Amino acid sequence: MPRTRIHNNPLEPLPRGLNKIGRQFRARDSRTKQWRYFGTDYRTACESYRDFLSSRSASGVFTVARLLDWFTDDHGPGLIAAGELSPRTLKDYKRDAVKLKKHLGHIPAVAMETHHVAKYVTARAKKAAGHVNKERACLSAAYTAAINEGKVSANPVRGSRLISRSGSERLVSDAEYLAVYRAAGRSERVALLLGLRTLQRPADVLKMGPRDVRRDGDQWLLRVKQNKTGALIDIVLDGELLQVVQEHMREHPLISTFVFTNRTDRHGRRARPYSVDGLGSILRRAVERAGQRNVALAHMRPKGATALYRSGAEIRHIQALLGHKTEDMTRRYIRQLIPEPVAANNVPVIAVID
Repeated sequence: MPRTRIHNNPLEPLPRGLNKIGRQFRARDSRTKQWRYFGTDYRTACESYRDFLSSRSASGVFTVARLLDWFTDDHGPGLIAAGELSPRTLKDYKRDAVKLKKHLGHIPAVAMETHHVAKYVTARAKKAAGHVNKERACLSAAYTAAINEGKVSANPVRGSRLISRSGSERLVSDAEYLAVYRAAGRSERVALLLGLRTLQRPADVLKMGPRDVRRDGDQWLLRVKQNKTGALIDIVLDGELLQVVQEHMREHPLISTFVFTNRTDRHGRRARPYSVDGLGSILRRAVERAGQRNVALAHMRPKGATALYRSGAEIRHIQALLGHKTEDMTRRYIRQLIPEPVAANNVPVIAVID
């Protein structure tokens, strides 16, 4: 078996115990004997590794950093085995824990209070308004698990506020959508249309391709397996959706995804799938050309869901497309986007005259 290649760059000296394997920085956890990964960025990896060592050295003190390590490394796999947590969610928690440990990791877990969380959320919202709620959810999940195991007695996250989702899941108007659609290129147009019609997340939209199309009698179906939830959805192809799929299969039968780039990559290959970040960058230019602001592929999911809701579609239908487990979850999702109006008091007043 070939020996693992370890890259040592004199311009990027590594702390003892941290290695670079390929593009990944990693170190072996002395407690679990498992590899811990710290990403591909040199500076971030070194900072995260130092924070990791600091949390391990605080013997006898169960800090927030140690709480998060316990939750993601020791407790999380058991939740996956029990079907209570998806592997994708745990992977996201591990990523979010890096930022949480950097800013809150030094605090003893039992000493954490709501104002600590609120201060963190407010500060992070200035740089990552669309992601800070996920970091907050990671911390809350870790505390909930620790409560169940008797490690702490309260969850300080519950009293903190959520950051408004208007920045990450805003409602794009028809005028905004059409303006951006007209200014966009072929790939961006297909991605926008797929997102609007299927209500899927950007990562799922960009992996859709001819292999997902099948025929059931007279119907053409697009089978989608959501990366985040694992939900399997069969979407009927008709209207604009069917037109895009048929056009791709007629003109680009050998290309594996409906959304692709014709630019040559560093290996000289063309017609490669887009990454979420790559398409987002291209789409932002189209948004600027259209004279719009804050329109992204992720906004097509809430736009499509609210359009269906306002058209009178059954909640069960919207739930199936979104991949939600319950109708109540879909109702909460819709309510956050378009709060239902409350009727005023129109009961006639009858004056009684003695």
